[in-house]
Amino acid sequence: MKKILIVEDDNDINNMLRDLLEQNGYATAAAYSGTEAVMLFKNDKYDLVLLDLMLPGKSGIDVLSEIKAVRSVPVIALTAVSDKDSVVSLLKTGANDYITKPFDNEELLARIEVQFRNNTDSAQSSTRYKDIVLDHERYDGFIENEPLQFSKREFEILALLMQNPKKVFTKNNLYESY
Repeated sequence: MKKILIVEDDNDINNMLRDLLEQNGYATAAAYSGTEAVMLFKNDKYDLVLLDLMLPGKSGIDVLSEIKAVRSVPVIALTAVSDKDSVVSLLKTGANDYITKPFDNEELLARIEVQFRNNTDSAQSSTRYKDIVLDHERYDGFIENEPLQFSKREFEILALLMQNPKKVFTKNNLYESY
């Protein structure tokens, strides 16, 4: 089940989104401020974030920057602003998509499905954890854009560790995995 973090300070909209998403088979968590959103994001794994831009605490743009610095996850911005410059800035900061308020529920669900479909396609070719990126097609990797050198076996072990960052592996676990 895909887990979505809803970051929206308006109680009614947050509840409506939670009900809509849960009725459509998604697990949800709710944050009502930018500070709470960053804390929840760092303490749990989410498959997608719905992010309001006007939040108490930290702004939506600040939350977006912090989320993208931790992990590459699709973010759909919920915004009342629709002018071209704001949208361009939002997309350049790292949002994968945006939808203006008020929005149609079916359109929002369709945009969420698109992000999951796109994320599945790209997840197969690369893995990212913090500043480390592995390219599964070429068996190479980078840390802070500097190339890493390792054997194919070392690459596979690193990929396994990056895909399970909170799991502790013993030497036997790694041996059994390969």
